[in-house]
Amino acid sequence: MQVKTLITGMDVHDLTGHNSAVNCLAVSNDCERVYVACANGKIYLYDIITKEQIAVLLEQDTSVAEIRISSDNSFLFASSG
Repeated sequence: MQVKTLITGMDVHDLTGHNSAVNCLAVSNDCERVYVACANGKIYLYDIITKEQIAVLLEQDTSVAEIRISSDNSFLFASSG
């Protein structure tokens, strides 16, 4: 997944470690982590600063459609379909 700036179109980050289509992503409220929900049923956690994959948080048989983070970063909500 590549994140691009809106103005220049140049790559800002290239997050590696997953090989499935990205359905959605959510950034933690402290802007330190990004959660990536994929069509392969997995949610990947990345450190925004280091761009390293920290963990695979969920592995299921169905695609993860949407993810949300609670305002205090305590809960990650995921839906699939």
